[in-house]
Amino acid sequence: MLTSWLGGSSATSLRRVFPSVENRPKTALIIGYELAGFGTFFYLLHEGGFTWWNWPIIIGADAFLAQIWPIYWLILRPFFE
Repeated sequence: MLTSWLGGSSATSLRRVFPSVENRPKTALIIGYELAGFGTFFYLLHEGGFTWWNWPIIIGADAFLAQIWPIYWLILRPFFE
């Protein structure tokens, strides 16, 4: 029914309507990268020592490091342990 409404064969019409079907591995990598970033952010929040005045600085630094998490885990973290 969907293909007759789109006016074409099923394979070409569905690729035009849903182009992300061909990009599933790329989408999975992006989702995995972001999930690892969230995990790094929550790990850094748990490890941070908050006081009444430094929490905005720590949360900002943790958010930055969570976005560059491969650099943090592979290069920066071994130096600061």
